[in-house]
Amino acid sequence: MIGSLAELGGYIAPELGKVYCTCGRIVDLDRSTINLKRQLGKPIECNSCRNRRISCEIDLLDRHFLGEEEEDDYF
Repeated sequence: MIGSLAELGGYIAPELGKVYCTCGRIVDLDRSTINLKRQLGKPIECNSCRNRRISCEIDLLDRHFLGEEEEDDYF
């Protein structure tokens, strides 16, 4: 049988969906991840946007715990 599970080593590839990131890039994700992110109200991000967001969050945490935040940041 061509394309049987035995020939593929028992691996079943997930169904991929294409979704636009807020920056306009097309993101390939499996459909279960897309549905989960939508149910949780999370944005679907490309790798660049995700890395940028995480970097900003780390910088904010660093500034917070090092006491470098200004009082204006709280308002």
